[in-house]
Amino acid sequence: APSNLFLLRLGGFFQGSFNGQFFSEELVHAGGTMGESVSTFQLRRARLELQGHVISKIMKYRLAFEFGTEDPGPVLEAYGDLKIFKPLQLRFGRQKIPFSRQFLVHSAYQHFTERSEVVRAFAPGWDLGLVLHGEVDWLGPVTYQFGIFNGAGTNATVDDNTDFLYSARMVYEPLGKIPMSEGDSLRSWAISMGGSFAYNLCPTDLHLRQGETDSKKAAALRDSDADGNVDNVGVFLAGAELTARISILLWHSEFFYRLEDPGAVGPGRDFWG
Repeated sequence: APSNLFLLRLGGFFQGSFNGQFFSEELVHAGGTMGESVSTFQLRRARLELQGHVISKIMKYRLAFEFGTEDPGPVLEAYGDLKIFKPLQLRFGRQKIPFSRQFLVHSAYQHFTERSEVVRAFAPGWDLGLVLHGEVDWLGPVTYQFGIFNGAGTNATVDDNTDFLYSARMVYEPLGKIPMSEGDSLRSWAISMGGSFAYNLCPTDLHLRQGETDSKKAAALRDSDADGNVDNVGVFLAGAELTARISILLWHSEFFYRLEDPGAVGPGRDFWG
């Protein structure tokens, strides 16, 4: 609007794919086939996005609706973002948990329709919560994000216990900011170093991991110490990222570590990628 009291930008995109698995007749006749040949078109993402500001440019909002198969929907994101000043901003609503650069890159600015398998395995996903974020100019831009979320999972609408998921991410870019995209046509030099951390105390999913369908056996796995309460598991996530832009070349790498601590009811489990 001319008064700058309200702004609405409407956008969207879709990403499709074709997946085919074909086995030779010789392999089928020999009885060594791994499965039947299949072919299918897929609608990976079909998104409608609305964003802008209300009353003032410092009060921004974003709504994203997803109807594809890759990301959860139909409401993918819905949040308001208050810019108090550049180093201090506050975002509330359903949003990405700040963890992993590739996960935070918008899907439209990725090279491929899917994120890497390791990012899909370790990144916590989307959740409802509050994020304090900003950018501090200290020997180069330092970007930070601190968040508190329900922690019940991407598709959950309410928290399933009294505990929350806590997340933090910090990035240092001494030679200037690198755009949040995979690919960059700017002929310049830059480097970005960052780290992420997340912690969530959540109910155990051991019965799901073991594929237990018997209700009594599943209940025993959920309450290993037989105290009448579902066992909790402390999940610790840590990530390190390095992005470098050298002329028209862009390098990006990430390392992840996950520790699951069930406490006294069993041994811990750790994973890395």
